[in-house]
Amino acid sequence: TGSGRVGGQNSLNAEFGLGDATVIDTLIIEWPSGIIDIYTEVAINQFLTIVEGGEFPEILIQEEELFFDTVYVGNYVSRILTISNIGTDLLFINDIISGNPDFTIDTTNFVIEPSQDQEVNVTFSPD
Repeated sequence: TGSGRVGGQNSLNAEFGLGDATVIDTLIIEWPSGIIDIYTEVAINQFLTIVEGGEFPEILIQEEELFFDTVYVGNYVSRILTISNIGTDLLFINDIISGNPDFTIDTTNFVIEPSQDQEVNVTFSPD
């Protein structure tokens, strides 16, 4: 039970040791009602709030790092960053912010459908 009193409910927290894994391939939750929720490619080191039968977006960034090699002042290099929605509902991206003004992103406001990707260009132009 998730409750300490009649008619109430508390969250049930579960923690898992994953060793050196960097992603959870498949997370299957079988609810007492018989509903089964399946999540794939779940990122590690995060807290998830999972609601029975819920529809949620889930973001996955394909590239952990982008390498620009040597770029001289006055020149620029662009790389593709792939953002995926591995969830079951629309993923709304309202802004992408860099802490370094030498990096710009061409598209910062978009919606990704479930099981779809959006590529954005990241440009490095040192001053």
